[in-house]
Amino acid sequence: MILRAVEGDLSPVHCVEDDNCGCEEMEGCATISIWKKIKDAVDDVVDNITLETILKDYEIGDKSSCGGK
Repeated sequence: MILRAVEGDLSPVHCVEDDNCGCEEMEGCATISIWKKIKDAVDDVVDNITLETILKDYEIGDKSSCGGK
């Protein structure tokens, strides 16, 4: 909830945003299903992480999101 409050919608492209009422090209879009899967994966990570997990990862030095440095 905090991340969404600070960052807003985390959709990778406009056409799969929660408040999007549709794209004129959506019916013929070959990649919409991929973008929806990416959005679902991001939502799953964001919905299932806690501040406690973030702090623990930080404390143990998990820098995997920064190229392992």
